[in-house]
Amino acid sequence: MKGPGGPGEGPIDPEVGAGEPGGRPTVRLDAVREERGEDLEELVGELEAQNEALEARVAGLEDELIEVREALAGTERRHEIERAAVEAEALDAETVALLTEVAVAAMGEPDVRAAVEELRREKPFLFRGGARRARGRSSAMSAAVESSGFGADLGELAEEARASGDRRALLAYLRQRRGA
Repeated sequence: MKGPGGPGEGPIDPEVGAGEPGGRPTVRLDAVREERGEDLEELVGELEAQNEALEARVAGLEDELIEVREALAGTERRHEIERAAVEAEALDAETVALLTEVAVAAMGEPDVRAAVEELRREKPFLFRGGARRARGRSSAMSAAVESSGFGADLGELAEEARASGDRRALLAYLRQRRGA
C-alpha cells in the first residue's frame, strides 16, 4: 500500500498487488461503493419503516397506559368511596356510593370523606342512626304516631324505625299499627 506518509497510511490504492504473484486481487472500489450504497439505501429505508412501526406501537401503548391508569384511579376512588360509606354506617352503601361519586365528580378538588359527611347531613335517612343526628327535623311518621294516641309499644316501634331507618323496623311498626 502506498500513502503520503509511507506504507499502511493514507487511501487504499486499488491497483496495488494487481497482477503480482502473492498480491491481493484488484478491487474496483467504485463498483463496491455503488453496490454497498444501494444496499445501505435499502437498509436505511427498512430501518425507517421499522422505526415508524415502533413509534406507532409506542403511541398505542402510551394510549393504553393512559386508559389503564384512568381505570385504576376510578377503581381506587370507588373503593375509597365504599370504605367511607361503610365507615359512616350507610344503610344502603351502594346508594351512598353512587351519590358520593356524583358529589366527588362535581368537586374541584375531590374529597371523599367531606362528600360523605355532606351527604350524611343532607340525607341522614341513608345512614344508621341518621335520624338521631338530624334532630330538629320533623318526620311524617313521628307526627302520625303522636297525633294518633297509640300505646307506647307502637310509639317505640315508630321511634326505632325512624331512628334506624331499617326497613325491617319500619315493617314491624306498620304491622303493629295495622293490628292496633
